[in-house]
Amino acid sequence: MCIRDRHKSQSKLTLPKIEEPYDFSKELFQLFDFDRKGYIDIKEVKRLLNIFKSSIPSSMASRIIAEVDANGDGKIDFKEFQDMLKLETEHGEREKE
Repeated sequence: MCIRDRHKSQSKLTLPKIEEPYDFSKELFQLFDFDRKGYIDIKEVKRLLNIFKSSIPSSMASRIIAEVDANGDGKIDFKEFQDMLKLETEHGEREKE
């Protein structure tokens, strides 16, 4: 087999098919969970508001947590974070229609 033939056979790479879209929610949650305790607390929400230079005052952090915190423990766990992302995604899709 000559070099040109080898090059042709190597250029026919096929990538595996991805059945499900990749879920980035875990990586996103870990970015926001600064202390790696497995939840996002009020200090982390305030820090996020500050980092993103949000127009939302940090005094609203407790209200943000209350809106997302389904089990009432004062923190946002991964399941609550995923639920929030799903709601926001669905809301955004409805607005496009």
